[in-house]
Amino acid sequence: MRRKTLLLAGILLLGWGCSEDSLQRFIPRTLAGLPLRETVTGGNAVSMIAEMHGKPVAPKESAVAHYGEKSGTTATLYLSRYATAAAARSMLAEMSERIGGGGSVFRHHRKFEVNGRPVEMVLGLGQVHFFFAKDRILCWLAADVRHAAPALAQLLEAEIGDIPFPVQAN
Repeated sequence: MRRKTLLLAGILLLGWGCSEDSLQRFIPRTLAGLPLRETVTGGNAVSMIAEMHGKPVAPKESAVAHYGEKSGTTATLYLSRYATAAAARSMLAEMSERIGGGGSVFRHHRKFEVNGRPVEMVLGLGQVHFFFAKDRILCWLAADVRHAAPALAQLLEAEIGDIPFPVQAN
């Protein structure tokens, strides 16, 4: 009986979601041609995200990846794994509602689909920001204008032509 209980507990732990480090497999080594410069995971990532929001908002299984040369970051990818895909979509809807309501540093909120996946976009802080849910993972990509659309296409495993409108510098 004890052996069955331990086996069942092990299966539940595996199915519940993997460790913080498992998010590493969702972090590309390069993004839109930019090299991965630094990755922060777990409690440190949660703290970074909380500091940006002024309150805790991310689950403990989170990661932040910085891309670009040492002189400055040109793209940052924020990932948070939720218990279910529905929970990730719910957080996406909550973020969309807050941003769409105004009163934030973001503007020009847009919603669109890439190959059937809902994606949201905002501009702010000198970057283009995309946010979307990919299964149980909530993703937020902040990138300079030049790398934004190619990075999004890479993350969604899409062609650049699948992005419904160009994001270009003027």
